[in-house]
Amino acid sequence: MIDQRYLTIYEAYRPNMTFMEFMLLIFVYEEKFEFLRIAYDDNFIQFSASIRQLEKSRLIKWHGEQPEEITLRLEGEAVFKEHVGRRKKTTTAKEVGQWIDSWRSIFPEGINSGGYRYRGDKGAVLAKMIKFVNTQDYTLEQIFEATRDYVERFSLKGYAYMQLAHYFIDKKYSLNDKDNQWIMLSGDEICCLLGERIDDRYKITKDTRTILILKKD
Repeated sequence: MIDQRYLTIYEAYRPNMTFMEFMLLIFVYEEKFEFLRIAYDDNFIQFSASIRQLEKSRLIKWHGEQPEEITLRLEGEAVFKEHVGRRKKTTTAKEVGQWIDSWRSIFPEGINSGGYRYRGDKGAVLAKMIKFVNTQDYTLEQIFEATRDYVERFSLKGYAYMQLAHYFIDKKYSLNDKDNQWIMLSGDEICCLLGERIDDRYKITKDTRTILILKKD
């Protein structure tokens, strides 16, 4: 049974939206990735063409090639908020688990020079993401877009950006605090967050022979 409130969306968008496109839109909104996967694998209701049409309407965004990477755009969120009400929060490990691999794949594979896995441990990442989506008012599109932007900006620097991200989150850095934090690097290793803390490997010990002193004018 289709929620009658959903039908008001279909009525508002006819004749520019087919009923099949409407059903796919509902699946995306409700994050029914198992249904999207079936439609994708069988090319049911001309899946790709229907999704692309919904993209042209700026209601959804397909971030990659897999159906689990389809999210509502802000415009789509606004449509459902107007006709249905506030969006249901994703709360369970099963729900988040349906897209967490796609989110983790944004980060590069491998381990940095400090032994840190860029994608982290899946279980730990899943637990943190469940907590995040239940306490923050962000859409999946915003989460994916912000993550892609973050990785693109920081991976170009060649250092362990995920370590840095965890520190910023733990210390509750604001966006302005992050932008103004000075960082000292040695190759791709973070030596020091100036004014905050220094990596243990670069601390002064009884065996230290050379010291670098930095002064701000």
